[in-house]
Amino acid sequence: MDFQLVVDFIKHFAGAEKTFLCGCCYWFAWILQCRFGSIHDDGCFSEIFYEPVEGHFIFGIHEDSGWHYFDVRGDVTSLYNKDGVTLRSISDIIFNDPKWYERLMRDCRNFITPED
Repeated sequence: MDFQLVVDFIKHFAGAEKTFLCGCCYWFAWILQCRFGSIHDDGCFSEIFYEPVEGHFIFGIHEDSGWHYFDVRGDVTSLYNKDGVTLRSISDIIFNDPKWYERLMRDCRNFITPED
């Protein structure tokens, strides 16, 4: 996958960093998942992740070389792909801790979701 496409898309949100870093990070991850998600022809797949220490949602794309992470700041792989950072995929949280998932969605989304 050409990650520059993701970075170029994120640039359209310049000036919205405060919004998507201070309370609406789930929604930005969701936007990226809608735009760049699913399984691609090159075998890449994507997921939304939650970092519980920061309380921050990010979007990740996996390819052969590993995970690449994005939020409104752009490519944040170097911030989240290191020792001591614990990311939990939304699918993992749903499957292994559905009560936590319910609390996260209640407390972090703040709006009715398009899925609802």
